[in-house]
Amino acid sequence: MNKDTITFKNTFITDCENTELTVSGIVTAMRFGFVEYEDLPPEVQNAVDEEIEKMKRSKSK
Repeated sequence: MNKDTITFKNTFITDCENTELTVSGIVTAMRFGFVEYEDLPPEVQNAVDEEIEKMKRSKSK
């Protein structure tokens, strides 16, 4: 795992057995409907917001 990869303890996706989740994994879970943005803790929402902005910037290049 990349040292810059942010992970969070999984306390919010109850159907997932992983104890830790990466931000990109959380974004993917949101895309497939496994978790709603509103159900994420505030610190995870902030990290997801940053990841989505990063993805938008790289896509527009």
